[in-house]
Amino acid sequence: MKGTRDHQEYIIEQLQKNPRFREEYINQALQEENEGVRWTMLRNAASATIGFTKLSKASGIQRQSLYKTLSASGNPEYKSVEKILSVLGYRLIAVKAGHTKTRAIKA
Repeated sequence: MKGTRDHQEYIIEQLQKNPRFREEYINQALQEENEGVRWTMLRNAASATIGFTKLSKASGIQRQSLYKTLSASGNPEYKSVEKILSVLGYRLIAVKAGHTKTRAIKA
């Protein structure tokens, strides 16, 4: 169909252009119950913003490990997630259970 856009293309474009969207997207990723979806969303955010080469250099995590970690079958260590988020400009915070809105905070 002419004039339609791929959903993934739209997400990547918004992640690149819209800091508020990116923040909410990362926050939703961290709240996602399905781990495969969670890591794929973080992968999208990293890929759309700084790319895996820069993420690897800045985080100290080998690029191939990042691809594996941020895949649908990834199983990253807490420390890796913390490093990735830090490079993207965010940090993990605790929010009391029951609150409907949580936010990723800029580092």
